[in-house]
Amino acid sequence: MALWLGLWLALAPAVADEMTPLAEPPLGDPITSAAEVQARAEHIGDQLRCPVCQALSVADSSSEAARAMQDRIAELVAQGYTDVQIEDYFVDRYGEWVRLEPPKTGLDLLVWLGPVVLLGLGALTIIARRSGGPADAPVPATPVATVDDELRARVLAELDGEA
Repeated sequence: MALWLGLWLALAPAVADEMTPLAEPPLGDPITSAAEVQARAEHIGDQLRCPVCQALSVADSSSEAARAMQDRIAELVAQGYTDVQIEDYFVDRYGEWVRLEPPKTGLDLLVWLGPVVLLGLGALTIIARRSGGPADAPVPATPVATVDDELRARVLAELDGEA
């Protein structure tokens, strides 16, 4: 219980801070259709993490903080703010972790692309080995004389000379 109280007290300033206006004006026109506001607000809420549940999106959570965030999203949508402006607004207040799917840039891109690159390299290696690489080089038709062949010929000549 103390953990939840501590978490709520830590998030309370951020939730109260949500009522402050955005620094920039809306880039879109105000929306008057309640259905359109609700649809866009749910779409944006699906992209943001609930600060209390942390495993659920704002749209899926039933916590008070998520409801307050969802209401604020709907207000901003109705005022004409774009999806990017609204997401940036919450990222400024809660940090990058508020996004359920962080942007794939920098080292995060390596985490996303690394397994795909390794899988591709493995597939190329298997294909190269099956198509016949240096290990499958044909055996020459005529044997090449070696030191062993010369030694064998001398030994046989000496044996023939004794008989």
